[in-house]
Amino acid sequence: MRFPITGFQELASRIEMLEVSNHRWRLITIVLLVSSISMILIAAKAPDRVEPSVLRVTTIEARDIILKDEKGNVCARLSVLPIIERTGNGVPVVVIQSDTKDRAVLTIYDNRGRPAWTAPPSPTLVPAR
Repeated sequence: MRFPITGFQELASRIEMLEVSNHRWRLITIVLLVSSISMILIAAKAPDRVEPSVLRVTTIEARDIILKDEKGNVCARLSVLPIIERTGNGVPVVVIQSDTKDRAVLTIYDNRGRPAWTAPPSPTLVPAR
């Protein structure tokens, strides 16, 4: 079959328009893909500066403040009311009382968990009943 020359020109021009359109769609797809990947990577990136868990307050009200290290060992205890220390089975062992009820007791513990220093230096020890 023979085609007239004008048919080939028309076919060539249509193919050229399809190639331009195909090139345009490829470029749009690549731009959208790159921007989507960059948005995902930006969202997944860890923050530059991580704040430690700090609670800033002006007033703390507590009867007993216990300072522990990372392992959970008690390092110090500040108490206003008498301290009741308990053994593993829940039985009270020692009650430390200050001479007045509104006086604070500060106890600092050593590595083994035993009291190393206490202020006031002479709290009264009362055996548990």
